Amino acid sequence: MSIKSLLATLVVSLSLAANGMAGQHVSDGSWSSFMRQVLKEAEQGDAKGQYSIGASYQRGYGGVPKNFAKALEWYRKAAEGGHADAQLQLGWMYRDDGYGVPKDIVKAIEWFRKAAEGGKLSATLSLANIYATDKGALHDYAKAMMWYRKTVEHPSDTPLDKDYKLWALALLASGYYWGRGVPPNYAKAFSLCRKAAEESGRYCLSLLGTIYRDGKGVPQDYVEAHKWLNLAAAKGRSSYWAGKERDKLALKMTPNQIAEAQRLAREWKPKK
Repeated sequence: MSIKSLLATLVVSLSLAANGMAGQHVSDGSWSSFMRQVLKEAEQGDAKGQYSIGASYQRGYGGVPKNFAKALEWYRKAAEGGHADAQLQLGWMYRDDGYGVPKDIVKAIEWFRKAAEGGKLSATLSLANIYATDKGALHDYAKAMMWYRKTVEHPSDTPLDKDYKLWALALLASGYYWGRGVPPNYAKAFSLCRKAAEESGRYCLSLLGTIYRDGKGVPQDYVEAHKWLNLAAAKGRSSYWAGKERDKLALKMTPNQIAEAQRLAREWKPKK
């Protein structure tokens, strides 16, 4: 399952649990009664109920067969009523393939913006990623950096959102280091990257190794560079590349330096 699909599934599951819908089955008579009540409220304009019906159609919960067209219909009703989770789901459905609706990035952005205005951190991160990765006219790294900053500054402190914020912090650091959407700022890149790496234990590890290796924004330090590249090779998001760069760097180091870097990597633990 892709990260995008996993994220969408998790958000829907958490919402259903909050509404008392998780764990219900077709054979459970109370579920049928509950579902009828939810549908009744949804048909009367209740946005929470509309969202729950849409989620049931999307995921096939409670004996409701998967029907993306129906899910889209109910999500749209809830979204137009101001339901931020429904707006977020619409954004994902229009952004991704495989949800029974033509892919439409412009509509995805429209719904993600509404969800972001409704306080959904996932929407701010989704907007940033669209602007950073779009291959067409929507590509705009300056906008991506703006939305990454908004993600980092978001007040949410749930464990999942904290992780998203560290991911966004790492992407901000990358932008400042490579000058994507902003002028290069090596000192800022180092500061942001170090925080993301030390607190997440997996984001920005390879970039931090690169910064120490090249001595941009920080004094050059092959031991620290090897340590962070070694950690990235073991658990980072660019493990293959990091391993190759670590091995190339080792050719410039003494045996004692390599041993010290390996010791530091073994003993390192992320901050909690």
